[in-house]
Amino acid sequence: MFDIDIITLAISAVAMIAFALPFYFASRKINKKKALALKQIEDFIQSQNLTIQIRDIWRNQYFIGLDTVKGVLVYCEHLDNSSPVLIDLKKINQVAIEEAAHVVGNMTNSHKVLDKLTLSMTDEHNRKIQGLEFYDGDKYSDLNGEAVLIKKWELLIREQAMSHKSKLQTA
Repeated sequence: MFDIDIITLAISAVAMIAFALPFYFASRKINKKKALALKQIEDFIQSQNLTIQIRDIWRNQYFIGLDTVKGVLVYCEHLDNSSPVLIDLKKINQVAIEEAAHVVGNMTNSHKVLDKLTLSMTDEHNRKIQGLEFYDGDKYSDLNGEAVLIKKWELLIREQAMSHKSKLQTA
């Protein structure tokens, strides 16, 4: 049939390993960084005596979680270098998705480019309590499910805020 040259086989194996090693080490570094950040988030959640029933992590940077029993939302924009924000859902009156975009193209062939997706919350006096960033076009060139995720959290927060307000009114 054909002969396999041991030297060629060894050189090929070394070349493949040399090619794969940077990817392996980069993956390990990212996983360690993510694990450390999640440990810090978990420690913060435990220090606040919360139990997060619903949570999402995206782009290895953002974290959002909800304690449905206590009505508290935990949000962190930068997992590796910022402290989480606690939001009491009993104080939330309104939740809305804010979308910043610009139009690219000419009159006949144009399309909208999304610049930012933020979930904004206001209190009973229509004062903005908090804006939760879900996507920033300056950091990322494409959407990675953030549009669906922000709609999910808008509904969850609205339901939880109304639920906890009705519990306060009946108590």
